[in-house]
Amino acid sequence: MTLNTPHNGAIAIPAHEQVIDDLETLKVLADPLRLRIRELMVQPSTVKQIAAELDIPATKLYYHVNLLEKHGLITVVDSRLVSGIMERVYQVAAYRVQVAPHLLTGSQEDANPLEMSIRSVFDGARQDLLDGLHSGTIDTSETSEVIHGAKVVSLRLSLTEDQARMLFALLDNVIDEFTKISDSNRSQHALNTRPYRLFSAAFPSQPSDASS
Repeated sequence: MTLNTPHNGAIAIPAHEQVIDDLETLKVLADPLRLRIRELMVQPSTVKQIAAELDIPATKLYYHVNLLEKHGLITVVDSRLVSGIMERVYQVAAYRVQVAPHLLTGSQEDANPLEMSIRSVFDGARQDLLDGLHSGTIDTSETSEVIHGAKVVSLRLSLTEDQARMLFALLDNVIDEFTKISDSNRSQHALNTRPYRLFSAAFPSQPSDASS
């Protein structure tokens, strides 16, 4: 997808991180389609460009884009007159989104914010993987270089608390290091970059018969 930069020469730089601290905004982001729209708007883009990337009519996206803008998850960075119609260019308000701790207590009566947040993250990663496989973006041939394929691992580990603490620290360090590299690439408009999805989940799980 070819994304446009603002025609007026202005450079819009999203914030590094945005904290969601209200349930309504979390509900907006939890929708898989809106999550995908936001991810594609990491770079300035129009609704028509997003529609072409998702192979969805633009008319079906305006409602979702308006919700994302209303709740401050994306912002208008440019506008232009096209065939007498004002076309807006959007971009994410921040590269990363964090959910405020008080929303992860599961104490809300009308919804479980923790479950909602987890579902949106898992659904987004799953859909991204399927899209990559179906479109050929992910090379599944045996001769493909590792960076062109997909590395998916799911396993249960038997660890002491100190070993688990080491694992979590290593994961945090790797994620922090490459997040900084990615942010630097974006801010400097580095050439020859492409999007990669990193999905990480590590948590204590219920013991199975085999591991107990």
